[in-house]
Amino acid sequence: MTRHIPFVPNISMSIAPTQSRFRAPPRGIRQPGLFDVGKVILLGTLWGSAFLAIKIAVEETEPDQLALIRAVTAFLPVALVIWIRRLPLPDNRTDWALIIAMSLFNTVSPFLLISWAQQHIPASTTALIMGAGPLMTLVVAHFTTHDDRLSLPKLAGMAAGFGALLLVIDGSADPAAADGDSMLARLAVLAAVASYIVASAMIRHVRSAGAVSMTAINMSVAIAVLIPVVAFRGACRGRRSAPPAGWRWSISGSCAPARATFCASTSCSPSGRASPHWQAM
Repeated sequence: MTRHIPFVPNISMSIAPTQSRFRAPPRGIRQPGLFDVGKVILLGTLWGSAFLAIKIAVEETEPDQLALIRAVTAFLPVALVIWIRRLPLPDNRTDWALIIAMSLFNTVSPFLLISWAQQHIPASTTALIMGAGPLMTLVVAHFTTHDDRLSLPKLAGMAAGFGALLLVIDGSADPAAADGDSMLARLAVLAAVASYIVASAMIRHVRSAGAVSMTAINMSVAIAVLIPVVAFRGACRGRRSAPPAGWRWSISGSCAPARATFCASTSCSPSGRASPHWQAM
């Protein structure tokens, strides 16, 4: 008498292919839509107008004080949004380390450099030099991303853009550009552009934090770094407070909306299109 053995299908073999088909693909760049383009235009408008406010504020406020004021006025509304909406913070050490390091390149360095530079050059010159950001970001993105490579049209655009940038930095058509401080100021703005580019490349690697959370951490780290800088320099100058006019103009040119828009647009767009320098629009 033959013993009947019931057939038991191999569940692991039948399920494994199905699971592999539904495995989430690695995160990459999606094609920008009209809403993304609108965010970049809004970003350019907000940041472009901030240069005028900075130019007025630095007439009565020291650059380090102005940088701290901008960081504080940007942090407060963003922190309120996080508290009201109970937004999550990063859930791993890697993202925390990236955002903290990014703050040095995305806020501390450029705020100080631009504030100092605008003591010596017009706001329009600052905005034009900041327009080099997308050009330099194209080069960085080619080596730091897998989905934003250089192409012939991009190379042609870079050549034209860098040619115009050299004319602005050289400043031979501007008699005031012969001043040594004016040339150093132009180079300081260019250094701020490079700092922003490093930050934009780092943002692409943050996985567990949204735009608002990144902005809040970014500004809080900047405040922690700038407070001792302002205190030390204030003690050297014998002056610790900024004039009211500096507060007023720096608040009007605060960067909270621009920071959140920047982080949101960078997280879903190529580095070359969503780097933080479209102020030249």
